[in-house]
Amino acid sequence: MSILEEDNFIKYDLYKSQLSKYTIPQLKKILLSKQLPTTGKKDDLILRIKDNLTGDDLKELSLPLKYILTEKGQKELSENAYVPYMHQTSKKTIENNPFGKDFTVWSMNKELAKTGLDWQILVKNYEDQQHNK
Repeated sequence: MSILEEDNFIKYDLYKSQLSKYTIPQLKKILLSKQLPTTGKKDDLILRIKDNLTGDDLKELSLPLKYILTEKGQKELSENAYVPYMHQTSKKTIENNPFGKDFTVWSMNKELAKTGLDWQILVKNYEDQQHNK
């Protein structure tokens, strides 16, 4: 079990609620395993699975489970939106910067605690400083 799961930030999605994340070939494979028709559009396949298979049936197929954010995880992510923002590209995070301050999630945490500024203001200030060099 991961720390994020232990701390209730993420959880495994229920099998039936994650069916829309599967590809058509994956859905057809599920249907074939129970000798059910594989014709129709993706929504038809999903409905056929939901109508004919139980969660236990799906569990027996050893499908890959997908994680989803819990309410606590969604709240944490919205309060710390700079973390995924900074990880979107290597240009957002700079460690061991020989030309100035490091700019990492950890340094951002310290700046936020120290200044109380909005994270977007801090990121913009940093990016403006880097651009003007």
